[in-house]
Amino acid sequence: MTYNLALANVVPVASAFSVRVNSIVRTVTTVAISVTKVQLTLASVVVSGDVVTVTYALPATNPLQTTLGGLAASISNQAVINNRINVAPTAVITSPVTNSSFTALSSITIAANALDADGSISTVEFYSGSTRLGSKSAAPYTFTWSNVVAGTYSLTAIVTDNLNTKTTSPAISISVINGKPTANRHPFVRISNPRKGIVYDNLSTITIDAIASDPDGIVNKVEFYNGTVRLVELTSAPYTYTWKDVVAGSYSITAIATDNLNDTTVSTPIEFVVGAKVKYDANSDIVKLYPNPNDGHFSIELLIPLLNEKSEIVITDMAGKQVYNGPISKEETLKQFDLSGSKSGVYVMLIKDKEILVTKKFIKN
Repeated sequence: MTYNLALANVVPVASAFSVRVNSIVRTVTTVAISVTKVQLTLASVVVSGDVVTVTYALPATNPLQTTLGGLAASISNQAVINNRINVAPTAVITSPVTNSSFTALSSITIAANALDADGSISTVEFYSGSTRLGSKSAAPYTFTWSNVVAGTYSLTAIVTDNLNTKTTSPAISISVINGKPTANRHPFVRISNPRKGIVYDNLSTITIDAIASDPDGIVNKVEFYNGTVRLVELTSAPYTYTWKDVVAGSYSITAIATDNLNDTTVSTPIEFVVGAKVKYDANSDIVKLYPNPNDGHFSIELLIPLLNEKSEIVITDMAGKQVYNGPISKEETLKQFDLSGSKSGVYVMLIKDKEILVTKKFIKN
């Protein structure tokens, strides 16, 4: 309430005022005066669209008055301008989930959650594109769409509140197909680094890489596990994790990929050892690596032929990330390499069959 004269700080009792909201008496809890304004606090809030009236009956004590003692007259059912702004309602379709697939002529139940923060929900209408399917005026807000023919559909819910404000939910897409719906295909995941059987020094930093894809959807996340202990959860590619200061022991690492329909695939375990005594022998009597250091172009010469028909050469950086893998036969005594595209640093070459035959450290400038 605003007067055209300054008011004295004489505060009437709350019972001197009567406030009606939509013709129902609403309790006044406190009264405050500030210069020309009288502020009334009600027991519950007034929302947008409420019709409010105020009555003031001159009390016997502490009446409203000016600073010079002039008394404010009583008023009866004075209309109040409601400046509250209506908060729009919200709606979201909870079922079916987007990208769901159904068989033709199925009955599809559509469910929505609807909320109005400062009022109430009048109706929730369900639409397929611009076609109205049906409506509900009370929770639960569901509608069963019967005998749906084959096609692709965009479903929305339009919610209307008590002041006729409307909000459209985010659209979801569904497909209806002839015959049985195609079963979801499992995601794919494979650990590409480290390689099985590699050996690390104690307290090494180990880089774990995985490749993941989904043939009929998307990969939502990839998790790396050491045994049953989860190391990390990654929600986007590249799926790479740097595991620092790994203590001595034997490890089995797996990756689990989860697709958009919550289907999962577990990778083949990768087993390796940290802290085993691996000898880096720069003067090995089996192999000579030159030049060392080098610019990525180098050769190896086998001074003593290998005993196995075919062995394997693996080159990794000091974090265990593989940069080269290839075979070598016992007839080969000289082999050239080009790692010029790799970063500068220290690398380890391993020649192995079922176990490591020899290791060589070298430096790429």
